[in-house]
Amino acid sequence: MTTDENNTLHPRGWTARSQDQWLRKNKETVLTETLRGRRALEGELGSLIELLSWMRAEVANSGDDLAVRLLHFPAILEKIEREQGELRSAASEQMESTKDLATVSEGLDAVAHEISRALERGRGSARKAKDGGGEIKESILNLHEISRGIAQESEQIRSMNDTLGQEMGALSEVLAEVEKRITHVKGLSEQTNMLALNASIEAARAGEYGHGFAVVADGVSDLAAKSSDAVKSIERALESMNKKFASWVERASGQIEQTNKINQSVQDLEHIIESNSSFVKTVQTEIDATTDSYLELEQQIQEIKKTTSVISDSAGQISGKAEYIHETADKIREDIGVLDKQVSHSVEMITNQNPEWLLEFLKRRRRDHLKWMTEVDQAIQAGEAARLPQLDHRKCNMGLWIYKSIVRSEEQKLVHGAIEEPHQRLHATARSIAEALRDGRKQEVGELREKLQEVFEEIARRFNDYEFYLEKLVIGDAMKKGQEN
Repeated sequence: MTTDENNTLHPRGWTARSQDQWLRKNKETVLTETLRGRRALEGELGSLIELLSWMRAEVANSGDDLAVRLLHFPAILEKIEREQGELRSAASEQMESTKDLATVSEGLDAVAHEISRALERGRGSARKAKDGGGEIKESILNLHEISRGIAQESEQIRSMNDTLGQEMGALSEVLAEVEKRITHVKGLSEQTNMLALNASIEAARAGEYGHGFAVVADGVSDLAAKSSDAVKSIERALESMNKKFASWVERASGQIEQTNKINQSVQDLEHIIESNSSFVKTVQTEIDATTDSYLELEQQIQEIKKTTSVISDSAGQISGKAEYIHETADKIREDIGVLDKQVSHSVEMITNQNPEWLLEFLKRRRRDHLKWMTEVDQAIQAGEAARLPQLDHRKCNMGLWIYKSIVRSEEQKLVHGAIEEPHQRLHATARSIAEALRDGRKQEVGELREKLQEVFEEIARRFNDYEFYLEKLVIGDAMKKGQEN
């Protein structure tokens, strides 16, 4: 084995030449078997090729991981773009809200000043009402004292009237007794007059012997006449006294009745004063509470003024930050657009730049779906629809590539497009299995699993066609490269 100036290895000896001739003759077969992961040669050369295949697989694994992440990147970009759009909208709304907030804050500040002035006026009125309430309270207390004095005097008058009534009753009895005595005296006077008349008649009969007795009879008659006149005079005086006494009794009764009415009115007035006194106390308490409320409200209004000032300043700062967010969101959207184009270009490179790389990529997507089928069987066995793998044909690794890739070759478009429809049916059948599992339709689940297997085998054939197409490209490129060397 020797090397030239370009550090190229050249095998020497008849064995090396024989192997070289054999490899030239079977190059395409060796390449095909190597691409398909099978060992094509025995001995050290075969081991070397196997080692190179392993190294190639490791590189492909790393590249595939990067490619899969790249395929998921547009969805992440879409989410970021959607969220930044929402952020931009929120920032716009925030800008408008802060403007409205600033306007409301200014209006609130003006209202707070107006309320403050009104509170000052109200506090003055409350102070006057409080002072007036105190005066009213004092006046009611004075009136209460006066009414008490009147009530006491009325009670004394009523007591005097009662005494007077009793005395009037006693006097009435005395007058009645006097009237009886006068009647008795009148009877005696009439009897005396009759006796005097009889004595005069007897004296006249006696003649001269009855002269002295006649004088006495005349004296008695004269005395009886005077007694009769005196009795009549007393009767007239007593009659006048009775009339005046009756009139006096009537007036006294009216005064007593009027005094009782006054006393009742005084008692009613006292009750009213008591009620008003309680009401005035309540009003005074409310006035005091209102005055205190005015003071508290004034303090709160001062706090509102401070708060509105802070809100106004904060609104200005928020508006500035929201505007900055708005501008930043626009820039992020532009950057996302650029990044999306770069991702699309990278996906296009996966599909069109290197058939060998795409072949390895496709093999791994086949293995993805083998694993996917295993997970479907596990979910069916557990009877849990939630354990089923990705059901959206656009979001699995294969779907992301199919719908993001741009195929240039017309021949490749045929094998590429042939995968899309059965791949869509595969995931649709899995969704039907999920519904049947949730509904407990076990027999239908079994039927759908058989249908799923048929679709999977159809996709496997499409994978074979695609891989065969790519193998031809890889071998063709390799043979062409070998001829150039």
